[in-house]
Amino acid sequence: MRALRRLAGLLTYAAMAVALAAGLVSVLVARDAVRLARVTTGSMRPGIPVGALVASVPVDTDAVGVGDVVMFRPPAPFADADGTPVAHRVVAVERHGDALQIRTRGDANATADPWVLDGRGTTFYRVTWDSLAAGRLTSAVDPGNPRTLANFFLLPAWIVSLRLIWSDRPPPRHRRPRPRATKAAPQGV
Repeated sequence: MRALRRLAGLLTYAAMAVALAAGLVSVLVARDAVRLARVTTGSMRPGIPVGALVASVPVDTDAVGVGDVVMFRPPAPFADADGTPVAHRVVAVERHGDALQIRTRGDANATADPWVLDGRGTTFYRVTWDSLAAGRLTSAVDPGNPRTLANFFLLPAWIVSLRLIWSDRPPPRHRRPRPRATKAAPQGV
């Protein structure tokens, strides 16, 4: 029984850590400090597989360099109607006075992308992390919105809350229960 309680305590702490991490990710996504997207094509194989969840952070255009994997929205007429971002590797950066032109290519593609990105008119996010397992989890949660991954992990917070509410532990020491009045037993008959 004691080992079971220890295991329950460890699981509670693990659930609290997951809930805290998910809350942090939710705040970062809400503040646009991190972007989450699921990879839908094989253009970045073998490095980033189809279905992987990628996290990217905003990067100043002047900091974009050859070899970086960046996420961006392609220019018209190459952009999707829904504005799906693309994550490709930077293969060339050219400066012409104040103009900055950036060329990209998927790792699995034989040729560069058909567009040349205007470095001053495009917002770039540097891909910093990817996970196929997280991508599969977000797909199971909501195939249309990978941002729900953080909300899915809030479930452990509910579990922790319920465990604390219905715990069989005694109340904390600073709130000792008042002794109950008991009826006196009849004396000597």
